[in-house]
Amino acid sequence: MNFDDIQLTTYKIMKKITILAIIIVTLSIAYYLAVFLPSQKLIQTEQAKLAFLFGKQTEDSKDIYSVKIVDPTLQTAVIKQNNQLMSQLPTGRVTSISKANYGQAVLMDLILHKFIIPNAISQYDVFTKIWLMSLYTKVYGSFAILVDYVDRDGYVGPDFFLIPARAVVLQIG
Repeated sequence: MNFDDIQLTTYKIMKKITILAIIIVTLSIAYYLAVFLPSQKLIQTEQAKLAFLFGKQTEDSKDIYSVKIVDPTLQTAVIKQNNQLMSQLPTGRVTSISKANYGQAVLMDLILHKFIIPNAISQYDVFTKIWLMSLYTKVYGSFAILVDYVDRDGYVGPDFFLIPARAVVLQIG
C-alpha cells in the first residue's frame, strides 16, 4: 500500500464522516422545528382560541384571526350545544345481556348511582365536569382528563380530574 492509496482511503473516510455530520445536524434541526416550535405556537394558539371564545382580542388572536369585530354568537352556540348535550345524557343504567347476568347488572347499577356519581366530586360534581369537558373539547379540539382512584372521607373509588389545557402538549400520532 503506497502513500496515494492511504491518502485516497483517508479522503473517503473523511467524506463519509462529513456526510454523517451533515445528516446529524439536519436531523437535529428538523427535530427542533418539528417538536419545539409547534409546541410554542400551540400554546399561543390555545390562548387565542380561549380569548376568541370569550370575545376578547389579544395580540396572538390578531395574528391568527383577521376579524376585528367581536360577536358573541360563537360563545352562545357553544354554551347552547353543551346545555343540549347535558339535557340529553344517556340514562346511564347498567343492563344485563342475558338473564344469568341480571343480578350482577342490578348491583353494578346501584353502585354507579348510589356510590360513584355522588362521591366522585374531586373538583366539581360529575355533571359539571362533563359540561366543562364538552366545552373545552369544542374550544381546543380535544381535552385531557385524568381518571384515578381516590381515597377520601370513606369513599374509595373512581374519580376523574380535568387537566388544564395548557398543561398538556398533544402529540401527533
